[in-house]
Amino acid sequence: MRLFIGIDFGTLQKEAIRKVQDSLRQASEGRFTRIDNIHLTLNFLGEVDESGLKEVFSAVDEAASVSRHFSLELGGLGYFPSGRKKIIWLGIDESSELQKLYASLSDALEKIGFKKDERPYSPHLTLAREARVKRPLEEVDISPLSGNGSQEVSEVIVFESTTRNGILEYLPLHTSKLL
Repeated sequence: MRLFIGIDFGTLQKEAIRKVQDSLRQASEGRFTRIDNIHLTLNFLGEVDESGLKEVFSAVDEAASVSRHFSLELGGLGYFPSGRKKIIWLGIDESSELQKLYASLSDALEKIGFKKDERPYSPHLTLAREARVKRPLEEVDISPLSGNGSQEVSEVIVFESTTRNGILEYLPLHTSKLL
């Protein structure tokens, strides 16, 4: 099973993000993330045998049990180069609580054999892959996020990334509540 740990977003936030994506479509072309799949990845685990699920769930529970709930603020647009194309993302404003949660998860997962990522954690929501930017991202309307760009984080979720009927889906397998 292909797994990752993430934070899901609420209906209001996803609707605002969808509107930003609609504006982004006017400035770029590419493979846009389905709104149902919008999430913030905390830790990507990759392929995990079903026999290892219980250990993963326990590690996530351990990290959640020492992490307080907090609020995230959606930020501006940016991109990562990906060959000649780009991965366009929506940033997350700096959050010490998010960084603490990420570190707790990384530590708990390392105890059960997952390697820590050596790169600094760069929280973002992927809006489009294999994108070609036709107009500056500064021209994309992100005003729908005003008043809808705050997300309360009270849980983390272990997701399975799978394809069903040719559609990529992220299925929640386990939820851990924060303090």
